[in-house]
Amino acid sequence: MERLITFFQSYLLAPLLIIILLLVMGSLKGLKEQLSMKYALLYILIAGLLLGTPGFLSVLQDEYVWGGIFISVGTYFILGLLALLTMKGGVGKSLGVSDKPFGQACILIASTILGAWIHYLLFTRFGGLPYGHIAMMQSLWFLIPFLTEFSLSRFHLVPPPIYELW
Repeated sequence: MERLITFFQSYLLAPLLIIILLLVMGSLKGLKEQLSMKYALLYILIAGLLLGTPGFLSVLQDEYVWGGIFISVGTYFILGLLALLTMKGGVGKSLGVSDKPFGQACILIASTILGAWIHYLLFTRFGGLPYGHIAMMQSLWFLIPFLTEFSLSRFHLVPPPIYELW
């Protein structure tokens, strides 16, 4: 039974989470009308593959702690900026989520889950280091540019009379 649970956690949990997230996205009426599921799946797969590539840095072995972490975080941050630009540009329009922050968040979260899973698989396969499950959490840096831009856009919606009370 232990082998079955380990197999499920290692290879089946992340795809199952992505399928559930895509089903939720497809069932929401506002997103369902405008979301192009074919393009969304393609975007999630490409972004997931790009997000998984820093897992190859595990070949640095012990040097991963010193240099690999910084390279991974920088890579995820740059990929997050590129994802933000694509969501606001033509790719977001073809996906149908250019003006829907919830749809953008769902697509980026699905990409992050897939990318973290690929990162974990590559990290444990090529490096053999025991902390692959911790290293895959670096993929959360991918979401920082989107969350910053979303927070800033919501901050600008606060009406000025609220500030006059201060």
